[in-house]
Amino acid sequence: GKQILLLSGNGTGGQRELPIARTEVESLAFAPSGSVLAAGRRDGSIDLFDLATQRRIRVLHGHKSPVLTLSFSREAKLAAASSAGVATVWRLEDQEPWRREMPLRPTSLAGTHSGALTVVGIDESKSSRNHILSVRLAADDSHAIDYGLVEQVLHARLSPAARYLAASNKQGQLWVWKQGKTSPLWKAT
Repeated sequence: GKQILLLSGNGTGGQRELPIARTEVESLAFAPSGSVLAAGRRDGSIDLFDLATQRRIRVLHGHKSPVLTLSFSREAKLAAASSAGVATVWRLEDQEPWRREMPLRPTSLAGTHSGALTVVGIDESKSSRNHILSVRLAADDSHAIDYGLVEQVLHARLSPAARYLAASNKQGQLWVWKQGKTSPLWKAT
């Protein structure tokens, strides 16, 4: 069957298997405490596992398409973004998430801070030249920053504190921006 394999990082070579069912896992994230693992699935659900007991403790339903990226905040809120451009933020005690639709394919999340979520994604509406967008989402408004066109983007990621944005493309080029600035800090080829 399908499973998530956890390997010990302490050099003892130990491993644990977390049994999973249903559909493939598309994304993973650990809670800040390290005691909970979130697994985003192709069917849009998110499983939460207690690592001490090795059991599924909850299934979150808030997406109808694959959950491509997950991130926990320091406050243990879980942010998720799906291939349909929907972002959700869960307080784990809540049954329903706060959600917002976005016009992009999400590639990275920065955990919630100050009541907002920053999502980085790619606007694929422009043939082979894609816009890289950083969208700061809050319950009362949204603010998007367009970092410009990059040919054939493969990856776009935020640093953990959402201070920097990095992107790469199929030609092996790499860009790094300071969050909020549209001119790159540097570019490598």
